[in-house]
Amino acid sequence: MKSFILASPVVLLLFTLFASAQQPANQTSPSQQEAFVNVDRTGEDKWRSFFMFSAAGHDYTIRGDGFGQSTPGRARPTSFRLTLGREGQLERIYYLEHGGDLLLIYEATDQRYGWGYVERFVPRTMKRRWITPVSAFNIGPGLVEGNSLYLAAANLVARIDLGSGKYLWQHDEIQKQYELLVESFQLPSLSNDKVLFYENGHRGRTVEIEKSTGRILHVGN
Repeated sequence: MKSFILASPVVLLLFTLFASAQQPANQTSPSQQEAFVNVDRTGEDKWRSFFMFSAAGHDYTIRGDGFGQSTPGRARPTSFRLTLGREGQLERIYYLEHGGDLLLIYEATDQRYGWGYVERFVPRTMKRRWITPVSAFNIGPGLVEGNSLYLAAANLVARIDLGSGKYLWQHDEIQKQYELLVESFQLPSLSNDKVLFYENGHRGRTVEIEKSTGRILHVGN
């Protein structure tokens, strides 16, 4: 009759550690991607239009002239004001809760020109950590991976560092370099070491860029 020897807990532990050590070191989960959310506007008049949304445990109401309030539950609201410049009116807002902070992408217009900003706030106090201008109109929804924001607008594509708000790279004259006029973009898409910016509309052209360097790899269908 064959006999069986039960392994001790120590032996089992050593075997488990050995087996784990054989797994490839580069088997890590991909970075989480987060898309900004579009906020619907209520009303059309400059002083009577509002953008309302909830994030980071607060309810936000932002008026068309940039004046806003943040209300945490039943506590007293905190007032703040978005930078619009040039007597502009809010055209669109996107938001994202990231790292415990509130990120806003918003566009303003004076009915002739459009421009925008990216801002990072501390929700409890609505203190601004940084603000970054976007010199373009038709700003689309941003996509976050790790500590980077990928953003597009009319003839502009860019990558912004969320720690400092600084541009890591940007291309703001695509139409001059490629004779390609792009009025607006959809939500960007990430593929390995590339970021893809898709044009809105029937032409469906794509701007393909190397994430790390900002080098344009391909423009077209």
